[in-house]
Amino acid sequence: MAEPDIDAWLASKAPKSEGPDVDAWLASKGATAAPEEPPTDPVAAILAREAAAFGGANSLTLGMFNRGLGGVDYLTGGSPSYSAGVDKVAAHEAELQRKYPIAHIGGSLAGGVGSGLGLARGGLAFSRTGASIPQRLGMGAAEGAAFGAAQGAGQTYSGNLPDYVQNALIGTGLGAVGGAAGEAIGAGAGSLYGSIRDRAHGIFPEPVLRAGRADAQGLEHLPRLGPDAMLPDAGPSMQATAQQAALGIGPNRSSIVNALVERDRGTVGRLQGDVEAALGPAPRPSQVAEGIDAGRRQINTEYDPVLRGRAIEPGEANRVMGRLNELALTTRENLDEVVGALTVPGHNLPDLSPQAWLAARQRVDSMIEAASNPMNPNRYRASVLTNVRRMIDDELAANVPGIKAVDAKFAANRAEQEALERGGTVLDTGKQALHPEDLRDLMRVDAAPQGMAPAGPPAANVRLRQGVRADIDRRVGTKANDLTELERTMGTPQDWNAQKLAQVFGEQPTQAVRDSIERNRVFRETYQRIAQGSDTAQRQAAAKTADIAAPQMPIRNIAGTVEQVGRWGLAQAQEAQRQAQREAIARIMALRDPAQVEAMRQQLLQHARQTQPGVRATDARARGIVQGASSVLGPAFDDYVR
Repeated sequence: MAEPDIDAWLASKAPKSEGPDVDAWLASKGATAAPEEPPTDPVAAILAREAAAFGGANSLTLGMFNRGLGGVDYLTGGSPSYSAGVDKVAAHEAELQRKYPIAHIGGSLAGGVGSGLGLARGGLAFSRTGASIPQRLGMGAAEGAAFGAAQGAGQTYSGNLPDYVQNALIGTGLGAVGGAAGEAIGAGAGSLYGSIRDRAHGIFPEPVLRAGRADAQGLEHLPRLGPDAMLPDAGPSMQATAQQAALGIGPNRSSIVNALVERDRGTVGRLQGDVEAALGPAPRPSQVAEGIDAGRRQINTEYDPVLRGRAIEPGEANRVMGRLNELALTTRENLDEVVGALTVPGHNLPDLSPQAWLAARQRVDSMIEAASNPMNPNRYRASVLTNVRRMIDDELAANVPGIKAVDAKFAANRAEQEALERGGTVLDTGKQALHPEDLRDLMRVDAAPQGMAPAGPPAANVRLRQGVRADIDRRVGTKANDLTELERTMGTPQDWNAQKLAQVFGEQPTQAVRDSIERNRVFRETYQRIAQGSDTAQRQAAAKTADIAAPQMPIRNIAGTVEQVGRWGLAQAQEAQRQAQREAIARIMALRDPAQVEAMRQQLLQHARQTQPGVRATDARARGIVQGASSVLGPAFDDYVR
């Protein structure tokens, strides 16, 4: 074979004019490429490799390689301008592409794959965490469209804006299709990798490993649910696996359902124990009220000693009686009941005994309470009666030394009763809900000693706390079947009820109660999804398990009989294998011993940590390969399409 004329080839490579032969290049774009044959000429082999290199470098750099070479050519004096240099390099690539299309396509695909892998590996893509299949396909299509548009516009060198737009649009369409396909292929490749790793594990059934990998975050947080947590509590995939294992009849269903039912029966006891540990024992309001009543009866006995031997000054008594008559006339309010209580029976004279004036004050208190009834309030009458009470009280204070000290004890006792009743309404919602700031003001007022009462623990605040604690106990006892509602009642840290509970009991005890309710709500949801799901699937699975029909024996010939028996046996073997897997899964999902659950959790997490990176990497690589390859199938190869 004759030696190649290298000098002639190098001379052919030199430019024949000051700028590129753009007309010849544009004409060549419309030509049909001749079939490429494997080059035997060493020079042709060099040119084929150069065509592949140009295609790969440009697709790898989104068309920037030609622009870079054009800039170098301009800076080294090979072209009169940067644009002329780029045009010359682009024309040279177009000629190589025309002569060696297969090499150019191969290089371009390799470069596209490289750029796709680089983008995927560099994290320059949407996060797929928690995305559904339709969402992932949409993300892949969006990424592929952007990638294809960049390739289409980047590998356009005409300098004509419509060409850039057109090629970008073509690249967008093809890239979107390839991106969605890459997403599907990537997900499949990742799943296949995970399945291979699962089969090699050998300890757990494959469905449990897949569910553990999907719910790895839930497995990480499972210890927060306490010693009663089970593996299905880790998340929806673990629950779905347990549901499948609980299908049909047999020990698989019984073990899971029995374990969940037993745990659910302890809901109220767990809640009550947790609440008592956080907030203390729950009092019975009736017993607390009886204690307050007993205290009031004791206080009433203290009035007699201070009243004995005392009398109201006659002049002051007459003045008060006259003032009462004036009030009745000016206010048009009936005060006969009060006047009668302060008058000596059968005489038109004021009763000077302090016992009568104390009884009259108590009578006025009852009248004020009746006038202040929220259902039918009479604020004007209540105001008049308040003035009457003040006049009577002033005379008792002036003429009976020591009575105000007993009055202070009585007022404190009454405040205890009101605080107990108010505590039972602190968690109520609706228009009458108590604002947290109002509760704070109420507790601050009740904390101060009243009148001449001795300083000490604010009894009213203690009673309010007891009222709230009793109300929580009532709600736990009556709302155990609606833990979501109970959780809403206790509120999040931003809710009024959560703020009020923190004021009454403190932040940490309140949070402990909320955590307990949340744990038990998770347990209840697991129980409902697995043990109380639709009976349709259960009946169908049970029918398949319980009603194993005998094979229909054809009587045509011996071969048909053998075939039918073989199919029947295969079906029964497959069902037996599925049943064995369900029972294996059920044994794991029904575990309740904390040590065993923890051991299984650690094993599942270890496998997930070892497998998940490989699944993600395989997914990303496969996706990058398909997206990168599809991105170069746009306008850069319009010659081949034509």
